[in-house]
Parts: sequence; structure tokens; C-alpha cells
Amino acid sequence: MRQKFFRALFGLGMLSLVVSTVILSYLFYNNWKHDFRTVLYTEGRIIASTGTLTPDRLQAIAQSTNNTLRITWISYEGKVLFDSVHDADSMDNHLQRPEISQAILHGEGSDIRDSSTIHAISYYEAIRLPDNSILRVSRNGSTVYKVILDAAPGLFLLFAAMSGGCYLLARRWTADAIYPIEEIVKAWTSHGDTKPVIDEAYNEITPLLSRLSFQKNELEAMILRLQAEKNTLRSIMEEMDEGLLLAELDGTIITYNEHLKEFLNAKSELHGESLLLLSDDVEWRKNVINAMRKHQGGEYLLHKDNQHFHIIFHITEDDRYKGRLLVIISDITQSYLEQQRRHEFTSNVSHELKTPLTTISGYAEILAKGMYPNKEEATLLGGHIHTAALHMQELIDTILKLSRIEDEGSEVLFKQTSIRSVINSAWQQLATKRQGKNITLAMTGESPSLLLSPKLIEEVFINLFDNAIKFSKNLDNHIIVNICTKESFTVVSVTDEGIGIPKDKQARIFERFYQADPSRNSKREGSGLGLALVKHIMEIHSGSVAVKSEPGEGTTFILRFKNNDN
Repeated sequence: MRQKFFRALFGLGMLSLVVSTVILSYLFYNNWKHDFRTVLYTEGRIIASTGTLTPDRLQAIAQSTNNTLRITWISYEGKVLFDSVHDADSMDNHLQRPEISQAILHGEGSDIRDSSTIHAISYYEAIRLPDNSILRVSRNGSTVYKVILDAAPGLFLLFAAMSGGCYLLARRWTADAIYPIEEIVKAWTSHGDTKPVIDEAYNEITPLLSRLSFQKNELEAMILRLQAEKNTLRSIMEEMDEGLLLAELDGTIITYNEHLKEFLNAKSELHGESLLLLSDDVEWRKNVINAMRKHQGGEYLLHKDNQHFHIIFHITEDDRYKGRLLVIISDITQSYLEQQRRHEFTSNVSHELKTPLTTISGYAEILAKGMYPNKEEATLLGGHIHTAALHMQELIDTILKLSRIEDEGSEVLFKQTSIRSVINSAWQQLATKRQGKNITLAMTGESPSLLLSPKLIEEVFINLFDNAIKFSKNLDNHIIVNICTKESFTVVSVTDEGIGIPKDKQARIFERFYQADPSRNSKREGSGLGLALVKHIMEIHSGSVAVKSEPGEGTTFILRFKNNDN
């Protein structure tokens, strides 16, 4: 406190001298600058009036001034025709220079440009010549700072003399004023009662003490708010699904959330560690080094252990810091796999539609060319065309049905329905497909009432029965449906006596367009979407579907339904 008072009093006297010196120097400098520009303008006018200008004449004039005068000759289009300092051909177009644009519009122009490197100001004066070309002259003059610097020795002597007197006065006044202030500050810092001190001291100190107490309370409240905001940010970071990390640009980790540790399989604390050591992935190291050296962000996809991550490196900007590196890691495994499935789905649809279209096109071309004039043969070809068209229609209907169910999955209407009635309805709809085959359906077990969508569950059994009929081994077959109700779920099994499914194919039969034996299915037309539809409908009902099968011994599909909540 004592030093502050002393410096304040001592600086007051010095400030008066400095302000006076600066004001006088500034007035002198402005007067000098005006004279300097007037002389420069006059020089330009004299050169312009010497007659026809040529580069040699202008160079001679510049050299006569020991090259202190820079002369530039510029065309009306802004092209530099001559410059006494630089090569005119290497200079850019000057049309946008302030003094040039002013001269073109008004006949005269001027500008001042400061150079902090040489502590000088470049003064420019431009004059439009009768042929509309521009003559520009310029000189370098001292800045106001250079003027003050040149006068520094004299000012220093003056300051030394004045400072001696200020020093003696400041010490005397400080001793008289500081004593009551020191007593008040001691009482405040020791949390003592300041009222007695204020009563004994002068009244002018009361606002200071009140202000200090107010600022103390404000600082304490601000610290609490900052701590609360820090805790809130930490909570937000931990609630994020993404992994988040903040590091210095030298790679030192500042903070992170737990999801980031999970994504990187980090076991120990990461504070103070280097980003380069977090992963041995080549792209990770490449992006970290690029951020550290070039201060550039980036992003890439990391595929590791059947997981897919999107990693973003972002350089943050802050007025208080040179910048920091923010790393965001998002688990995009689900969206990535969905994109892969969409691509595979599109490819499969194209392939599946191409096959019946090729058949229709080929046979239609044969008929169109009259290669089979015999009616029976033409009828046979027409039958092939009709079969292919039906297959394509079935495929399109199934695709649209699957798409509609996926889009409206959240809007499906459920109601209490007898599962046995749904099964009977599905079986009746396949009466036409059973013609010519002695296939019987037997149902055993209970007949519970479940909360489900009758239309969708009927579609499940239609697809399962259709497969059982389609892949039956002979004309006499039996399909057995068993219903078993347990405590929290109901199991419905559908068993046929068909050709069966190989073990190595069973894991993929619920994929779209997958067919366990494509060569066999060429004889039994199918879209390859039926079981995918079954699986999706069961998922909408919070249920599941599984398969048990042995080649040559038939197949059993096991449907698991969730019972009604009590």
C-alpha cells in the first residue's frame, strides 16, 4: 500500500511533464508533416511540368535526389510503367491504391502508409497527367515515435531533474497519508471490526472499505458459480454418448470423459498423458501430429474389432490461449452397418428383379419374332412369362410390405387376439398353394390370448407355412404347430417335414435376400425376404424367432411372444 501511494504521487508529477512533452511534440510533428507533404506535392508538380515523361528521364531525376525521392509512373489501367526502386514488370496492378484511384477521379491523390519495421512513414502524392497516366512521387519521413526517440537524451536529463523533486515530495506526503490506511487494511484482512478504525480515520476511506468488502463477496460468489458451471460441464460430458477429450496443442491431455476411455480401452488416468500414446493407429498418429505441428483439424473413420468410430480433431480458438485440440469420438457402428445393409439390399433388389425381367424379356422377344408359331409352344412360353411376372410381383409386394412395416413399426395397433385363430386364418389363405399336395396342419397345446397385431402375426405364419409347403419333400407332409404358455412368455413352434436347412446356413437365413440354397430355390421361386419379414415383425412385438433344422429331417421355427403384463 505504501509503495502504491508513493508511486501514485511520484508518477503524478512525472505525468504532467510527459503529457506536456507529448502534446508539444505532437503539435510540432503535425506542422512538420504538413510542410513535408506540401514539398512532396510541389516536387511532383515540377516533374509533371518538365514535358514528355520517359523512364530514362524519371530515373535521372530520382538519382539526382540520391534516390530519396521514389518516382512511379502508372498507366490509366493501373499498370506500372516505371518505378525508380522496383522492377516495374514485377509489380502488381496499382489501380486499387488509394492515391491512384483518387488521382483518376479527381486529378490528384495522396496517401500515407506506416512501416513499423523501419520506423518511418511513406508519403505518396499522385497527379493525373494530360495523357491520363498517373505520376506518383513518394518519400519516407520520420514517425512521431522516431521524433520522440531522437529527443530522448534531452528528455531523460529533464526527467532526472524533475524526478528528484517529485521523489522528496512523494515520500513526505506518503508518510502522512498511509498510516490510517494501513490500520484499516489490517483490520479488514484480520476480519476484525473496522468501525473503530474508520471512526478514528478520515471519512474518505469509508467508500474504499465498502468497495473492498463488496468485491470480496462478489469474488466468493463468482468462485462458487464457476465451480457449479464446471460441475455442470463435467456432468454434460459424462452424459454424452460421444467420447470427448481436450488437450494442449503439444499433445498434453487436459480433460476427458469416461466414454473416451471406453472407446480407447484405456485403463489408467489420462491427465497429463500424450495424445500420441493413446493409440497405435496410423491415422490417429497422423491427425494428432498434424494438429500439433500445423494447427489443423481433421477427421477419419476407425474400424476396429467389428466396431466403427468417427473421430474428429478440432482446433478450438480462445482469446486467452493459443488454441487447444478437441477430440470427439463417436460410435457409428449401428449407422455404418445400416448403411452397409442398405447398399447390400439395393444390390440384391437389382439382382432379384433382373432375373424375372430377363426371363420375361427373352421369351417375349421370341414370341414377338414369331419363332414359335405353334399355339401350344406359344402357350408354354406365355406360361413362363406369366410365372416370371408373378415372381417379380411377389418380390415387389414383399419389399413394399417390409418397407411399410419398418416405416410404421411405431404406429402398429395391438389388440387382444387368440393366437390359434390367427394361425387358422393364415393356413386358410394358403389353400391355393396346397393344391396338388397332401399337406396337413395339426395344432397342439393351449390357445392363449395375446396382445398383438393380428395382421402382422398372420403374415408371420403365412411366410412360415409357405416355406413349409414350398420346400416339402413329397406330396404327403405334416406341419405341426405347438403352443406352450410359460410364466412370462408364450412359445409357438412350427415344425415341417421338408428338406431342412444346413447348419452352416442357419445363422443367415433371416438376412434379406439370403437363400440357403440358391440353386434349389431356382426351382421353388422365392424372394428371400420372407424370413427377414418374420424376424422384423417379431421384433416389433418384443419377441424373437429361432430355427432348429437338420438336412433331410425337416425344420422347426420357434416364435417367442411376450405375455400380457398383469
